[in-house]
Amino acid sequence: MDELRLREIERKVQFLETKKFIAEEQVRILRHELRRIKPSVQVTQADLTVAKEGLVKQRQEHIRLAEVYRKRLNVILAERQEKEGRRQPCRAREQGRARDGQAEPEILRAAQPR
Repeated sequence: MDELRLREIERKVQFLETKKFIAEEQVRILRHELRRIKPSVQVTQADLTVAKEGLVKQRQEHIRLAEVYRKRLNVILAERQEKEGRRQPCRAREQGRARDGQAEPEILRAAQPR
């Protein structure tokens, strides 16, 4: 039994050495390619400015969409509370779903854009 474990450990060591060798070769190849490519890659201040402006636009769009989703969620939650206020006997059933973790996905599903 110990001999099998020893063989297994030896094979794992060999496997890790092989993985290390492959990784070192990949790094060597990448370094070679980077040395070849590096002189041809030039980033100007204009490129950085354009990229930063694009990032600002993406961030603004994200904030706008987050606000839209937040408003939809608030409307859905308000409607749900209003419905719960009208039908008190069903409240126990809703609480059971909340314990099962199903209430939250229903709210989120309803808030998805159509």
